[in-house]
Amino acid sequence: MKNASVPLLVARNKIESANGIVTAVHALSDVAAPILGGILYKIIGINALIILSCIAFFLSAVMEILSTHQLLCEIYEIEWREELCY
Repeated sequence: MKNASVPLLVARNKIESANGIVTAVHALSDVAAPILGGILYKIIGINALIILSCIAFFLSAVMEILSTHQLLCEIYEIEWREELCY
């Protein structure tokens, strides 16, 4: 289901190419992530690695909330409180 959003983001005539790119990036991350994790574990230790992971998770949650908020403002054309819909 990793390619489910591709048709929504890419023109119809470029879907195959976009799916290929998404698949290649996913395969690369499958190989690179454990290697990078092992290197970081050796360099900074488990405690710092867990803290770094928590910070990254928190930042991704904030970005998701902000992008969802903006999308909802666009969908429902919220005009009152325009300062919240940037």
